[in-house]
Amino acid sequence: MAKKNPKSLNRSSLKNKKLGEDLPVWTLLLLLISWGVGWLALFALPNYRIMIPALKLPLHPYITPMLIVSFVAMVFFWRKVPQVAENQDDVSPWVARVFFWIFILLAAYLRLFDSYTAGSSVWDDHYIHTSDIRALIDFQWRPFLFPSGQREPLFPYFTAFLWLFSPATPGLVMMQISNALIDLTALWMFYLLGKEIVGRRLGLIFMGIGSISKIMIETTKDQVGVDTCVIGGAAALLFTLRFMKKTDFKHAIEWGLALGFGAYTYVPMRPWMPVLLGLVWLWIFSDKKENHFELYRIILGPGLLLAWAFLFVYKNGFMSAGSLVNFITNPVVCVLSVLILGYGYVQGFLIERKKVFSKLFKWAVAAVVIAVVLLPLYLEPNYAAHVAGISIFSPSFSPNHAASMSSFWNNLYAVLPLFFGPTGFVMCFPGSGDSMYGFFEAALGLLGLAYFVARPGLEKFFIFILFWVGWVPGVLSNAPYPLRYMTCDTTIFLTGAWGLNRFWQAALQAKNTKWLNALLAVVVLACGIWQLFINFNLYEQWMANRGPNPLVDDIIKEELPNHRVYLVYYNDNFWTIVQDLLNDGREVYKAEDTNPIDLIQGQPGKDLAILVYAQDIENQKKLEKEFPGLTWKKSKLFFTDPQGKDYVYCLEVPFNRLKSNDKDFFYVRYASPWYWCRRYYEQYGMGRGLIRYEDRVPRWNDNVLAKGILDTNRSIRVKGDWNIKIEGNYTFSIHTENVYWFILDGKKVINIPRYDSTHTRSETVYLKPGIHDVEIVNSCMQFVGVAPLMVKAPGISQEVPLDNFALSTVPAAGDVTNKNN
Repeated sequence: MAKKNPKSLNRSSLKNKKLGEDLPVWTLLLLLISWGVGWLALFALPNYRIMIPALKLPLHPYITPMLIVSFVAMVFFWRKVPQVAENQDDVSPWVARVFFWIFILLAAYLRLFDSYTAGSSVWDDHYIHTSDIRALIDFQWRPFLFPSGQREPLFPYFTAFLWLFSPATPGLVMMQISNALIDLTALWMFYLLGKEIVGRRLGLIFMGIGSISKIMIETTKDQVGVDTCVIGGAAALLFTLRFMKKTDFKHAIEWGLALGFGAYTYVPMRPWMPVLLGLVWLWIFSDKKENHFELYRIILGPGLLLAWAFLFVYKNGFMSAGSLVNFITNPVVCVLSVLILGYGYVQGFLIERKKVFSKLFKWAVAAVVIAVVLLPLYLEPNYAAHVAGISIFSPSFSPNHAASMSSFWNNLYAVLPLFFGPTGFVMCFPGSGDSMYGFFEAALGLLGLAYFVARPGLEKFFIFILFWVGWVPGVLSNAPYPLRYMTCDTTIFLTGAWGLNRFWQAALQAKNTKWLNALLAVVVLACGIWQLFINFNLYEQWMANRGPNPLVDDIIKEELPNHRVYLVYYNDNFWTIVQDLLNDGREVYKAEDTNPIDLIQGQPGKDLAILVYAQDIENQKKLEKEFPGLTWKKSKLFFTDPQGKDYVYCLEVPFNRLKSNDKDFFYVRYASPWYWCRRYYEQYGMGRGLIRYEDRVPRWNDNVLAKGILDTNRSIRVKGDWNIKIEGNYTFSIHTENVYWFILDGKKVINIPRYDSTHTRSETVYLKPGIHDVEIVNSCMQFVGVAPLMVKAPGISQEVPLDNFALSTVPAAGDVTNKNN
């Protein structure tokens, strides 16, 4: 078993240097003053001036020189701080546990307190993500990569698993819960990583920064699972350091699994894998004991690393077909390469088993583990399609090399302003004029980076390199949204946390007392609370700048539940298909050319709330003609226009203004209480989302709807009451190609989950006399309509359609209007 290498990763040689003995107070004060200059420079930025609005410093022309002076001075004074073992005087385990759970609970609240409110920029991508997850559950669709964007499988399958425990939870809420749990797991990884590097205090600071981070909260609210790559980055770095501290086979396999896991999170994690493999490879060959080259070591060292580099570039679509690529990917060459690598492994094992296995061999084992984990992804023919399609090298965006380089430089110059400076409009987040990272993340990052430069080390070098690697997915993309930089969360937060932890320790080097330690804790917590309130305010500002669909959703929520809400479609500039997600679990209707409102006799009707696009003059005039004298409620959209523009007109129509003329835009019909309520839905799972059409019919397939409504819906839900007269066993059978649910008294009796072939199912249920709730949910992929469910009742020799049979069993035979008989 390999021994630990204290020289490279552990500072045990400094363990005898005690705190409170060797740091002049003036050095600490000068370091603090130097950092303060950086604070003043950051306060001069408009996006950070919100920290102290009254502080109007005329320093904008001097921001860059001040930051440079601050950084250089901090590097100088960090060099004056004597080195000590950084895990000295760590917080006790019980204190760590208390604050760990405080941060977890705080983070959970900040991510879940408004779960029923859509994020400010929810649009069709969010529908696609959630609809795919519903398809996993409702249709047992099992893709490995999800077609839109060739998305990685971790988030969809994890969310689908959670949804199984609470099927009725609306999609908006379930996606929020899933993202929040992912974020909480990332915070746990932060704590473990900080503890691994230095100790519990660093872990808690790292975790605390993440728990109140505005960018992590807004990412969670965005609900598309990109925060999975934050877990991936933290886990990859954690297990990399563990492997480097203890290079045995157990840690090699764990490291390989961690890096492989990252590939299943989100695209920004992809470049981390080859970079970490390469960095550890360089670390191994920096060891004099490893710096020798037999044939098998050449194969397992440079050979395997080159193979990995080519595989990464090729499978991510950055290498176009050509003679060299065609030669390397030729099946004969591929088989030969595998045989050569296999020879290296076998030869290495035979030679090294007689002595201690080398670090290189264990690194090669980890590389194989990564390859095995990544094999399902790399075998997917479309794995690189989305990455290659939106890259700056794609012919769709950049017709020539000059255009590609222009995009590259534009993206590169935009990163730091996006991270730390005031931005204009950015898709998703942050809000206009805000930055991805808050003031203290920037200030602590400056302190930590200066410490890294003053006291370089292997872990610090890795963090520094991975920060720049985090730029790659955005800089090389024609869609450099903040989502593509999410792996930078780990490196930025860790740099800042490490700098603050070391400053805390430097203060204790000047005077190590419990009172000073407690004071430092209070100051850090106070600053954290200050940043928390600022972040919360910025989050609310971001949420208040509603995008088109969220604005429509807000108005719908205002009108529910006292109104029956209709959306009049105009075009995708008004509301889009994401309304299926936003109206999951709510009774909201799409307006058609005519809209019957079917009520059972004696049922009170609700007033209507009809939402129309501000530019839809035709339907506005139509409604004004049908309901004269009513006043429009007008709402403006400010999303990308500070002046705002009229966007949604809402007409509230009293129920007593509705008539029974079927030529009207909206009219009332009364039906028997024994008729079935029939609703049509789109492709958002089975019987969920925005209601495309609703009516009441005596039989499930009565009154075929107008062409155009049936063409677009994808599932039908019928619901009603069935009066049982005779006690006994009832046998239900169905023969259909559709996905089909038969739900009786809240229990799913028949479940046909897939489209694979024509299914025949039969179930027998013992029923007592009385009224029973019946619900059918039927997909319309193969057959438009409700597939007939047959029933064989006691005393009846033949099967009959259930909807026909139910009509024959209503109370007071012949009287289908009296439900209470």
